[in-house]
Amino acid sequence: MTAPIKKELAKMKKKQAPEVQAKEIQGTIELHSDRTLDQPMGARLFVFVRPEGQTAGPPLAVKRYDSYRLPFEFTIGPADAMLEGIPFEGPLTLSARLDADGSPKSGPGDIEGRVAVTPGAKNVTLVLDTLIAPDPNMQIAGTISLSKALESKAPEGASLFIIARKAGSTGGGPPLAVKRVTSPEFPMEFSIGQANTMLPGAVFEGPIDLHVRLDQDGTVRPSAGDIEGRVQSKAGEANIQLVLNSLVEG
Repeated sequence: MTAPIKKELAKMKKKQAPEVQAKEIQGTIELHSDRTLDQPMGARLFVFVRPEGQTAGPPLAVKRYDSYRLPFEFTIGPADAMLEGIPFEGPLTLSARLDADGSPKSGPGDIEGRVAVTPGAKNVTLVLDTLIAPDPNMQIAGTISLSKALESKAPEGASLFIIARKAGSTGGGPPLAVKRVTSPEFPMEFSIGQANTMLPGAVFEGPIDLHVRLDQDGTVRPSAGDIEGRVQSKAGEANIQLVLNSLVEG
């Protein structure tokens, strides 16, 4: 039996202990309605517990979720402690973060929330309501509108994809950054930047080709009936006007 398997079995056994279950914190994590458009694609969800007043150093306990759907029911307790032997006691701060790059450290574009709790607290509601502000020089912001001539052709239940590529790059390969908005309403304000980059090490800078698509089937690939728009921009611009004005033909 490998060491990781032994460790996981020991953790499962510890979770079953009545004294451990009595201190578990349970509840629901929700995304504030004002942050719906800021939610990064593919973000990991981290849940942390720290002693009240502690803001630095390793947390008392931590859990990471790669697959989840908000609102999300969670449980965290002594079995999730970072270090053995550290008491899971006293006033605590429960926090959670939608993390754009999957790193335990917070960064621009992440969305956080926190609430005061005590060991054993149940039915806790934690709201993700705080956006870590991105560097304005590493994003593009503006307004997306739908051409009046195409309003009647807008597909119901469509998703909006905002796609950024380095200026002059071809359509092959992953874009520099992507953002998806469900149930968009036009005109709508938008931003896309470093927090939305697709690949580790990618830098959102320089001239950028922006492409937006109102997509009826929710996939990244275009299909007949989708509505698109394009504009050239550069990182740091804040008043881009982008119009969905081209119907994808079959």
